[in-house]
Amino acid sequence: MWKIINDHSLIEFDLDKLVELSYLNHSSYNNIYPNNWINYPIIYLKNKKILSFANLKVIKKFYFKLIYIPGGIEGKFNKEILKDLYDFINIQYDFFSIIFINFHQENNLDYVIPKKFSKIINLHETRMVMKKTLADQQSLSKSYSKNWRHNLNRSKKFLNSISINPSPNINELLNLYFEMSKLKNFKIFITKIFLEKIFNHLNNKLIHLECRIDGKLIAFRTCFFHLNTAWDLLACSNKLSKKNYCTYSIMNKIFSTLIEKKIRVFDFSGVDKKNNIGVYNFKKGAGAFEYIKIGEYAYSKNLFLKFTFILFIFLKRLYIK
Repeated sequence: MWKIINDHSLIEFDLDKLVELSYLNHSSYNNIYPNNWINYPIIYLKNKKILSFANLKVIKKFYFKLIYIPGGIEGKFNKEILKDLYDFINIQYDFFSIIFINFHQENNLDYVIPKKFSKIINLHETRMVMKKTLADQQSLSKSYSKNWRHNLNRSKKFLNSISINPSPNINELLNLYFEMSKLKNFKIFITKIFLEKIFNHLNNKLIHLECRIDGKLIAFRTCFFHLNTAWDLLACSNKLSKKNYCTYSIMNKIFSTLIEKKIRVFDFSGVDKKNNIGVYNFKKGAGAFEYIKIGEYAYSKNLFLKFTFILFIFLKRLYIK
């Protein structure tokens, strides 16, 4: 059963840490979507235990409502849960509503998508995610490409201080994000509140590594782990870090730490092979493999509204990148 929640209702249930991570990410969504988007966090419950989670962003324009689920469904994902989401939408929203959802699960699960959800073709979006299988310490170096090992060895020539920091200075992290945003000329949506919630609530599930030169933070990476899987959560570096290849040493140290914790899969998350080939090569060289996400779907009780919306999105992306 899907249910709309608020902050206080979370206390009543046994909240899985992976779902909690997605809930905390709502503070980042608030910086991307303007105030006229109303957020409705929803959870899927079974025997008073949260199995799945989603963020519904709702906006009303004239007589129409658009319900957008940008992060898809977190937690358990199967045919029953999707059917219940379909039923939940039909009860909550009327004939003039349309839902737009982005599923981040792997494409081999495509069979669970209800037939009334229609796929949206996105010519600009990359649906590629990358994952690395971790075996043991002895085979770790062999899992890297020749160039990746070369850059790792180059990083060892510099006198960098790389260490795990369970209680990072949040302002220091934000300052580095600011440096990176100027270097790469894009806006950062990470906020102080978001970082504080992550390190306050999930600290026992995080591995946070920092690299410093003469005490100055030049790069960091944070991963979140649960059961036998870890996820790339935060990463930031400045111009100085590019010159000494410290990101390779940081990544190698994270892999080594995860192997010690018996973690078997590291999820690098998404990558844009076309527009960010450097990041793609870094993840690929680290031994990651490509997986394709299910992607975007739309649904409405009103068939004309659904296919008009799909056509609008397709044309908008065709001519506006």
